[in-house]
Amino acid sequence: MRKVAVGLVLALACAISGTGEEAEKALPRCELKLWNGSLIKGTFSDLQSIEMKTKHGKLKFAIKDVRSVAWGNVKKEELDSVTATDGTYKGWIEDLAPLEVDTGYGVLKIPTSAIRTLRMIHDGKGVLADFETDSLEDWTKFGSMAWTVTNGKLQGQPSGNYDNIQLNEVFEGTYTIEVEVTGANNAGILWNAQDANNSNALWLSPGSVRVFGGGTWYNQQFSTWGANYAWNSTIRVKIEVDGAKAVVYLNDSKLGEVTVTNSSGRVGFFSISQVATFDNLRVTR
Repeated sequence: MRKVAVGLVLALACAISGTGEEAEKALPRCELKLWNGSLIKGTFSDLQSIEMKTKHGKLKFAIKDVRSVAWGNVKKEELDSVTATDGTYKGWIEDLAPLEVDTGYGVLKIPTSAIRTLRMIHDGKGVLADFETDSLEDWTKFGSMAWTVTNGKLQGQPSGNYDNIQLNEVFEGTYTIEVEVTGANNAGILWNAQDANNSNALWLSPGSVRVFGGGTWYNQQFSTWGANYAWNSTIRVKIEVDGAKAVVYLNDSKLGEVTVTNSSGRVGFFSISQVATFDNLRVTR
């Protein structure tokens, strides 16, 4: 049905042009990763929606509401997934005609059998997790640590290991992470995470804020800054990510800048010593 090898070796970049009414009508930018490793950037010429079959019926997603799409590996019997503004859904994406992508240098027609993931870039829009429901279906847990939603906040009960939880969506390029953390004593934020261990990490402790990474997020330290806050207080953390570079803020004050290794991946949380809570996560591009 899909996973046909396609000899596309492209790494093209483009941007939406136009002002006024043209800008309002312009489709958001997109990035397609192919099964052969190629990356294609551009805008869709005519894609308006994506349909998916699920065990409970058929769903239709307007492209303006889609954040990302992943086609599962048929040989491994993996389901397809669509992450929309209201959550992540799994099933079987209906067959589509080859997608027409305007790269700025011409239009490419790409069969969906060649596409591994699709990411929509809605400028000015973000991913918001306020944990007003107890569902964690948009997240993946790594390790035995218990993660629950309690009183509108994500709460982690340490297991004694380096366990964590990560939002399923992959972020690349330039984006900003904002979150409120309570009980930040050997707890923190992961970004550009590739898996359970390969990630960049902002490690929060009363008295110091450190950045780790280098393949394993708890081994190699890249930077450290002084920070004074009570361990049981709520602090506001902001990380401005630009590929492998990041600028870190605590309670609206800039702590410093750091260059790490990974330049893309998922966002997540960890807590090592005691219970920590996370709330009002916002990731904006």
